[in-house]
Amino acid sequence: MNNKSLIICFNLHQLEKALYLEDIINRSIKICCLASIETKFLNLTSSKIITYSSPIEIYKLSSSFEQVIFFSMVPSRELVQLLFELK
Repeated sequence: MNNKSLIICFNLHQLEKALYLEDIINRSIKICCLASIETKFLNLTSSKIITYSSPIEIYKLSSSFEQVIFFSMVPSRELVQLLFELK
């Protein structure tokens, strides 16, 4: 698959950082974020955004990417679950 990087976002601030990276990095990037993040904001952004409702969906998706990036200083339950799945 042509997808090289997947950026996982758990909140609006992380989504904003991912959109910034998408603008400045010259490679194929998809952004994956929680369906609960403000949908009105999502409608105005890139078509490369994939919404998900559980970390298991990301795990299934992540195998088709060379690189998985996520932003988190404090691990959430979702992030811990995802990390266990990605191992």
